[in-house]
Order: sequence, then C-alpha cells, then structure tokens
Amino acid sequence: MSKRRPRQVDVARHAGVSPAIVSLVLNGKIDEKIRISPQTVERVRASMRELGYMPNPMARSLATGQNRIMGVFTYEPVFPLQTESFYFPFLVGIEDEAEAKDYDLLLFTRSRRHAGRRTVYRDGVNQLLMADGSVLFGRDVEASEVERLALEGYPFVSIGRVDTDAPYSYVAADYAGATRRVVDHLVEHGHTGIAYLGAPDRAVSYRERERGFRQAHEAAGLALDERLVVFSDPETLLGRQLDTLLATGATALVCEHHRLATALIRLVRERGLAIPRDVSIALLGEHHRPSDALASCTTFRIPLYAMGVDAVRILGNALEGDATTHQTTLPCDFVAGHTVAEPATPRA
Repeated sequence: MSKRRPRQVDVARHAGVSPAIVSLVLNGKIDEKIRISPQTVERVRASMRELGYMPNPMARSLATGQNRIMGVFTYEPVFPLQTESFYFPFLVGIEDEAEAKDYDLLLFTRSRRHAGRRTVYRDGVNQLLMADGSVLFGRDVEASEVERLALEGYPFVSIGRVDTDAPYSYVAADYAGATRRVVDHLVEHGHTGIAYLGAPDRAVSYRERERGFRQAHEAAGLALDERLVVFSDPETLLGRQLDTLLATGATALVCEHHRLATALIRLVRERGLAIPRDVSIALLGEHHRPSDALASCTTFRIPLYAMGVDAVRILGNALEGDATTHQTTLPCDFVAGHTVAEPATPRA
C-alpha cells in the first residue's frame, strides 16, 4: 500500500500551528496586515521540508488567483524549437526571464484551424486562459485576435508590432532605424543609386524597413528613383530584374530578408559580377546559417533574446497589477560586413 501524501493539516499538526497559518505561509500572504513571526514561518517551512509536503498547484491557484504560468503562443506554422529558427532566441529569452520571475511556461502547440492557420480562439474559446497571461509572436500575428484579447482584458504582450489601433503592449525591433543606418553606410561609401528588394507580403516589419529606407534617402538629400524599389519572392526573382536595376543606375542593393539576398547573390554571380567590387549588397536583418553566402554580409542584428526577456518583464509587471500599456522598441546592432565598397568605375 502506497504511503499517503502529506497534506496541509499534517504540516499544521507537525509545526504546532493552525491550517490557516500554513495556508498563509504557503501562498505568501504575509504582510503588515497579517502578522506571523519569522520563527513561526520558518517552523512551518521546516515541517514542509521534513514531511516532504508538495502543494497542490490547482488548489494553490484557486487560493491565489494565479497559476504562476505564462503562455507562449506563436502564429508560425511550426513551433520554433530548433536552434536555427529565427524565433528560437525569443524562446531562450522568454524562458530565462520567466524562470527569474518564478513562472512556468505553457507552450500552446495544438492551435491550428482546419485551414492550417494557428488561432488563439480554438473552437471559439480563448485557449490562453489556461495561463495567467501570454506572450504572442510570429510574422503574421492576427490583428483581430489581438483586438479581441485587448477587449477581453486578457494580459498579453506581442513580440513585434501588429496592424491595429487597439491598445496593446508590445516589444519590437527598430527596423526603420537599423535600415537608415545601413543606407547611411552605403551613402558614406559613395552610393547614390541604391535599389530596394522587398517581399510582396507587406508585413509590418517589412514596411518599417521600407520606411527607414525612404527616410534615409530624404535625410541624405537623395532623390529616390521608384524604379529601384522592387517587390518579389526569391523564387520569382529573375536575372532580367537585376539587369534592369543595374541599367537604371543601381550600384548597391538592399534586401528585406535572407532568402531574397541569397537569390540575389546567386544571380549576381551567374553574371560574372563580384561582390563588392562590381556591386554592393546589404541585408536588412538576420541570417542563421553562417556558412552560407551571407556570412560576411553587411547587415544588422535584431535583439531577439532581449525582446523575449522584455516581453516577459512587461507581462510579469502586468500580472502584478501594472495596468499601463507598454510599447517598447529596441535598437538593432549594425554589422559592417564585407559586402559594401565604393561604386565600381564604369568600364570603357
């Protein structure tokens, strides 16, 4: 016959106090209004250790109104548990800060609709309610769900901005400022014809990059030739598009993401051109395969880990009573790389 698990009443009997005192010590409800001597608190805790008492998490959550659980929800098709994933550093930062704040994490992975898109409201019910509050992230965070969560008063923080006017807390990277720094670097090297290659899907983070690109031109007093702004998928980017950009006067090209940059570099090399001797290239963000063609690319580093930490910090403060909407933007680190040089002298 298995030994019965010790209960609060057993701890109370062992410590020589009432079960109510044990409950107060267990749930941390000891302050200036409820006075229990430090000696009594230590005696209760010693009895817990000696008896091997483990609190029932469900009972404790009923007593405190919190589970000490933070949810983590992603709109990405696959939960980013692989180290090479762009989003993986978010999770490391989230985990480290959650542990520091004494919260467990609950990963919501069973959240696909029939169409395959992830949703907070599985079968119309907010599944995040299993956690005290949640961190949301993904390239396509659903604006309508953010608005509904905000309306319901559910505590959450988004990593990245969302297309909505609803009041919500977020932590974002300063993509516009980082892009301005990249363009400034190109201008400092003498480039005035700078082409922009973007994704057809104009996600918020991509639009922020484009905004920084245009702001940099304006600040430098450069007229932007709209023919140098091209939107294309990597799979459909053609050599003739590169030929047109170069013929239009582009001596440098910046790419919104690493797949576009990889496709562009392939096309440049197919034409027998060298980087940066014949054309300069810059990437507006992260690449996660240091052995590939982008290893030495001029770019900027997104503070992914710090964004995860900040999201949990803001969420933790909200769960402790901070009702303020916090919208934080973190700077990116510029990386000069080796893919930018002065424009090539025109060949005779």
